[in-house]
Amino acid sequence: MKWRFTILPKDERVYLKHMIDTSNKAINFVQNINREDFDRDEKLRLAVTHLLQIIGEASRRISPEFRATHSQIPNDLSDRRPQEME
Repeated sequence: MKWRFTILPKDERVYLKHMIDTSNKAINFVQNINREDFDRDEKLRLAVTHLLQIIGEASRRISPEFRATHSQIPNDLSDRRPQEME
């Protein structure tokens, strides 16, 4: 007998909270940092990029039905690049 493990979809609220919490972290990282300092700090750039990737992954898991009733959520953050988010 072959076992199948299925991953149950999480409630949309979990992903939304994850997106908000991660966004707040990114904002806190760059708060009071000018662009020149940001560009010079590789660790900061990598950390913010990683946080944006996490937000993109969570956004992919939001259902089309939920998006349809919540138009303030962009259709697909996962394909956006950091320079498009400035």
